[in-house]
Amino acid sequence: MPSYLLAGLALLAGHNTFLQTAAHDDNKISNRMQEFVADQQPISINFAHPMKNSRKWGTATPKLENGMPRMRRHDRRQASAAFTSTATQTSSSAGPTPTAGQVDTSVYKAGLGWTSESGTQWGDFTPDSSSTVAKRDGSHNALSNRMAGSVIGWTYDWNSHIVPGTPLDQLDFVPMAWGPGSIDAFAADSANFDALGVSHLLSFNEPDQQWDAGGSNTSPSDAATSHQRIFNSTLAAKYRIGSPAVARGSKWWMEQWITACAGACAYDFVPLHFYGTNADDMISYIEDFLTSFGKPVWVTEYACLDFGSNPAYICTMDETMEFNRKILAYMYNEPRVERYAAFGSFTSWAASGNTNALMDGDGHINDLGRLYATTT
Repeated sequence: MPSYLLAGLALLAGHNTFLQTAAHDDNKISNRMQEFVADQQPISINFAHPMKNSRKWGTATPKLENGMPRMRRHDRRQASAAFTSTATQTSSSAGPTPTAGQVDTSVYKAGLGWTSESGTQWGDFTPDSSSTVAKRDGSHNALSNRMAGSVIGWTYDWNSHIVPGTPLDQLDFVPMAWGPGSIDAFAADSANFDALGVSHLLSFNEPDQQWDAGGSNTSPSDAATSHQRIFNSTLAAKYRIGSPAVARGSKWWMEQWITACAGACAYDFVPLHFYGTNADDMISYIEDFLTSFGKPVWVTEYACLDFGSNPAYICTMDETMEFNRKILAYMYNEPRVERYAAFGSFTSWAASGNTNALMDGDGHINDLGRLYATTT
């Protein structure tokens, strides 16, 4: 999600630093909220959900112009242009054993999210272009000395247009159709996808969540109709497509969405979000989605945070590091988990003392970021 988290910032805080940061960023975040929501179409349905008091905020970024020149980059689409997305026939019961799709699951599985907020110092997280090519070609000798062995290889920003300055020779950009109200903007931006080297697309962001919790607040039936409208077209023939991504505890929403799709929604992998403090719980949650839906999984948000307590519990640094050591080793080595992205690419989190930040207040990589970028 990102969530519009003025109230959430206070909830997560538990200390004055966080509250001061929220106050300091009030105008900036409010402006981003208004800009982002302006293009969305509110849905009247309200879901009673245990995760309704959620946590993040969103932003819109400048759109690229149609007809932009193709950028020079190593071709990492892996023949995705010839891939035809298939409509699902699975139900909420145990499906076939999922296998990794047309994505390289041996390297570059980690991603960076919401980099328009982060001020990310890209070079701290990714090897240089020649190193990227070398690693994909099977040679590890040319990797950057600064970030030797980095497994970060993709980025997304909760919308369908890219953050200016994103190093496309190093990272795959994955556009997202954030909610049904973004359909027209997504269609317009799709003219740039080939020039950006796009190979994968993400559907709706936490449709099970209400607007004030950062979700796109869409019923399963409406989301099924909108998903078909967006993706069951030329896009489905060119790109691998994700299902909507639900918050932890909303497997029911996915089950109802699949039923509403009636086999007509094209999707190839299932993104999910997890917030909690126990890595074993997260592994079990991922395994349940793999078994239930019979598709590979992307973990597009996770952090060592417990939103079930009041106030929300933020893990200590030691707890966060241990949580990530275990979950990163699992995700990197499980081929059915195709990609993952920590919810932590934020300078604002670092400034507030949140232990899940992958960088410091200037956007430079920290110890957690190094662990995230190099765990294999």
